Amino acid sequence: MFPTLAYVCRRKNYVQAAYVNAALALHNENNSEKLKALLYSQGVPEDVIARVLFMGGPARKP
Repeated sequence: MFPTLAYVCRRKNYVQAAYVNAALALHNENNSEKLKALLYSQGVPEDVIARVLFMGGPARKP
């Protein structure tokens, strides 16, 4: 319909991205292992899981 308006996104798997966003929102010290298991069961790569659940990382708000 609009060939000149192409949306470019680095994410290729939107379902995994949704799980990662949910994990970021729900993460605290008590449920870290549960969220890790959930992300792993959904096929999220280990390096992404480590970045998401690292409390001092760039994805964490102070």
